[in-house]
Amino acid sequence: MQKLWGCFAGIVVLTGCTTSTTTTTSSTAPSVTSTAAPSTAAPSNTAASTTTTVPTTTTTVPRFAATISDAVKLKAFSLAHAGGDVDHPHSTMFGFSESVRLGVDMLDTDVQLTKDNVLIVQHDDTVDGTTQASGKVAEITFDALKKLDNAYRFVPGCWPCAGRPDADYAYRGIRTGSKPAPVGYTAEDFRIISFEELIVKFPDALFDIEIKGSGASAFPAAKELARLLDKYNKNAQAVVVSFDDTVVDEFHRIAPSVATSPGLKALSAYVLSKTPLDSSQRIIQIPPMYGTIKVLTKELVDRAHADRLTVWVWPDDNKLENASYYRSLLAYGIDGVDASKPEAMVGVTKEVRDN
Repeated sequence: MQKLWGCFAGIVVLTGCTTSTTTTTSSTAPSVTSTAAPSTAAPSNTAASTTTTVPTTTTTVPRFAATISDAVKLKAFSLAHAGGDVDHPHSTMFGFSESVRLGVDMLDTDVQLTKDNVLIVQHDDTVDGTTQASGKVAEITFDALKKLDNAYRFVPGCWPCAGRPDADYAYRGIRTGSKPAPVGYTAEDFRIISFEELIVKFPDALFDIEIKGSGASAFPAAKELARLLDKYNKNAQAVVVSFDDTVVDEFHRIAPSVATSPGLKALSAYVLSKTPLDSSQRIIQIPPMYGTIKVLTKELVDRAHADRLTVWVWPDDNKLENASYYRSLLAYGIDGVDASKPEAMVGVTKEVRDN
C-alpha cells in the first residue's frame, strides 16, 4: 500500500497522477538486461499462460484469523508490508515466511502480470529496484523472472539501498548459488514468486493485496487475482485495493464477495471532503502524512469508526519504523499497522492484546 497516496496533494487534478512506482530507468526490450549473470539452472516451477505449477508442500498457520470479518475485530492488527521489507528482502518467500514465523496477522503484497500473464508478487513495474537485472515486468516471462536474484539490492534496515559495499548485501548471491541459504531455506526463497505460489505456501493466511497499474491495462490482473482467490477459496481471507478506483471497481464487479479498500480518488474524497465511501468498502488504508499534509488525525479515526470503518495505517517513512513509532500510531485509536519491521510490530501487538 505504500505510495498509494503519491498524488494526494493533486486530488483536484487526478489526471496528472501516475501509478508508476519505480524511479529507475527501465529497458524497453522485452528480455531481461542483466548486470550480473543469474544462475543458468532453472528453478523447478515453470510458467503457464495464466497460471503456474506450484509446490504441493504447504505451511499451516493456525494463528491467523479465519476471515477478514474476524480480523477487523482484533486490536493492534499487524500486517507485514511486502514480507517486512526493512527486515527482509522485498516480496520474497523468505520475507513472507519469516513474517509468518514471527506471528503477523496478515501478509501485505503487490501483484501484477508478467509477459506471459502470470500474476506475480512484485511492487515496481521494473525489476531494477530489487534484482541484478533491468527491464519491465510486463515484457519479461515468469520463467526468466524466476532466475533473478530478488535479494540482490537488499541491505537489512535499509530500503531502498544502493551504492553500499558488497558485504552489506546480506542475501545477495543466495539465489544464484554463490552463497548458502539460511538454515531452513533454499535459493528458491530469494527469487520473484507468483501469487499462486504464495497462497499455496500459506493456505490459512490473510492477504492485503494491491493490484499495480491503472485503468483497463490493469483489468487482466484484477481478473486473474479474482480467479486465484476463488480457486483457492480465499475470497473471505483477502482485502484488495489499487491506486485506481476503476481497478477496484472492476475487481469488485468480478468478485463482489471479496473485501476491498478504496483507491486514491475515493479515499482522498473521504478524508478531505467527508464524501461517503461505497458501502462495500469497510477498511481504509492511509499514511500518517503526505508531504506537509497530516492525514492521520484523531478526528479522522473517530469519524471513520463512527462510520463503522476499520483504519489501517501504512507508515510513509520506513526510517521511522520501530516499536515506539508503532505505539505512537496506535495511540490515535487506529486498528492496525502495515509494518516494514514485522518483528517490532508483532511485539507491540502482543503488548496491546496482553493488557
